[in-house]
Amino acid sequence: METQIQTTDSSLNESKLRLEKERDLGTREIARLQSALSLTSKSLATCNTSLVAIQTHGTSTSSGADTHLIYCGFEDSSLCGFTQESSSESWKRGSGRVSTTTGPLSDHTYGSVTGHYMYLDPAHVASYSSTKHVVRMTSPLLSPSTGYCLRFWYNMYGTDIETLNVYAKIFGGSGLGNPVYTHTGQVDRNWHMAEVSLDSEYTVHSFNFMFEATTHAHKSSHYTSGHSSTTTSGANGNIAIDDVYIYNTSCRHNDMSSCPAGAHIYQSNTSSNACYMIHVVPATWYNAAKACKEEAGNAHLVSINSAEEQTYLLGIINADQGLKAIGQNGFYTSGNDERIEGTFEWTDHGSHLPVTYTDWHQGQPNNVGGDQDCLLMQYADSNYEWGDVGCNEKHPFICEINQ
Repeated sequence: METQIQTTDSSLNESKLRLEKERDLGTREIARLQSALSLTSKSLATCNTSLVAIQTHGTSTSSGADTHLIYCGFEDSSLCGFTQESSSESWKRGSGRVSTTTGPLSDHTYGSVTGHYMYLDPAHVASYSSTKHVVRMTSPLLSPSTGYCLRFWYNMYGTDIETLNVYAKIFGGSGLGNPVYTHTGQVDRNWHMAEVSLDSEYTVHSFNFMFEATTHAHKSSHYTSGHSSTTTSGANGNIAIDDVYIYNTSCRHNDMSSCPAGAHIYQSNTSSNACYMIHVVPATWYNAAKACKEEAGNAHLVSINSAEEQTYLLGIINADQGLKAIGQNGFYTSGNDERIEGTFEWTDHGSHLPVTYTDWHQGQPNNVGGDQDCLLMQYADSNYEWGDVGCNEKHPFICEINQ
């Protein structure tokens, strides 16, 4: 009899465990469906907003409501179809800080040592002649339209900085004409955005945007006590570009001061306003950063600079069952310590800004395995306190546009 009771108890325990597993699976499936429904609802809202805009204002571009033709962060060695005019005097693809005296600290897309940008390296093109050296790179051929908008980020830091030009190279034309954008001389070590809007005088034709950078760097040979040496003059003239956006409409029709449809608008008591776009499909930190850049010329992974901002984001997430479910995996921010281990920085503004306000979970950051460089709003049960994780992990993420 006792054996039968034990057998029955064991069977009941097994049934209980199976029931708990089924309940857990059911809870996860509900959470997955809720998050999918949330994403679908947000996508539908965006589509409806775009449809209303088209019906109200119409469109004069060949690509309909989506006027974004080309974005390039130069993370792929194919350079998004951009081509060099010359193999001997060409733009180089760089990453991190290539010099202590000229050029950026890192790229603009990621703001980390692993990201890439294109730059003029005067030492690379210098010869024994002091004549002007020119490097040129052209975009893919662009189809005619009523207007075009070009936005790109540039870095001009160094005592020997010369000139950055942009031309509209008309297909079949006999020359370049005057630059549509030009900047001469050193600025600072930060990245800055440039904007060019072209009207139909240019865009009625097929054309390319051409990026041109110049230097007079040159080499000199010296002979002392039977030994020869070479020095390069004008080497501190690195000119860099990154995150190029080309729209087949004028810049005034791509107003960066407005928030995308479905964005959450934040009005701060202490700083400028912002809007946030929450992406529920998990991505690596690098792909998340790139996705934010693709969203708008001034968009980036979120940086959290106050308890007020952290609380606002927490409220958005907790008000949506789908986001709460997705949030169990945390949300990526722009925080990163790849450049200096143990020193987290916000990498979103084209410069490295220190993380002053913090909300680390107890024991974080801990750099487990020596490979946790990215800041995650991680601990859902503790109001999304922060942790550091490996940047190749896939998590949902939050994009931000500062206004």
